[in-house]
Amino acid sequence: MKKLENFGVQELNATELQEINGGVDLGGVIELVTGVLGTVTGVVGGIVSVVGSIVELALGLVTGVVDL
Repeated sequence: MKKLENFGVQELNATELQEINGGVDLGGVIELVTGVLGTVTGVVGGIVSVVGSIVELALGLVTGVVDL
């Protein structure tokens, strides 16, 4: 095997590797996914709460139990 030093080959540092990778940092990707999941969970939780309130109101009106 030929010695790479004879050909001027150098190691890449972390910044150069990140630039080659398109600037995508795994920590940033994980943070983005976590944020998106948190937002989706919050929206779904809000929808469930609203639907639950509407169903409770409808059942109360049907049974005549709701005090307005």
